[in-house]
Amino acid sequence: MDTKTLTLKEIKTLGHGANWVKELAKLDQSEDPITLFNLGKFYNIEENKKAAFNAYERAAILNHPDAMVLVAISHWQGNGTKVNMIMATHWLALAARYNNAEAMFYLGLIAENDACQIDPTAAMYWYQRSANLGEQRAIKALANLNLR
Repeated sequence: MDTKTLTLKEIKTLGHGANWVKELAKLDQSEDPITLFNLGKFYNIEENKKAAFNAYERAAILNHPDAMVLVAISHWQGNGTKVNMIMATHWLALAARYNNAEAMFYLGLIAENDACQIDPTAAMYWYQRSANLGEQRAIKALANLNLR
């Protein structure tokens, strides 16, 4: 198998024999962020949270914004890694630079609910940016924030 970009469907069709393990090992060496992101989704479906995190993190390092969000959520929830809100915020901020609406929504959520420092102004800012990109959860959160 070459190192071309593989979809999640293509990864799923590799099968489950001895060659399957070898093929997955090859994919783990990929430098293609889309392949790594899809490999992370595959590992997540297989409920291998650590392998999913590792694949998402490698895709995020290669500037895949959706992978950045999933790495952040993994740090936030402790899926495949330890809980680390500093790293979660870091990855969300990086994804937001790519205009990722979901990342902006989560940054708003953190600003609104942070146990250490609640910042309604920052929450409003991130929800507004996310809502402007069509994120429905941000639109609802913005409405709720304005009702207070």
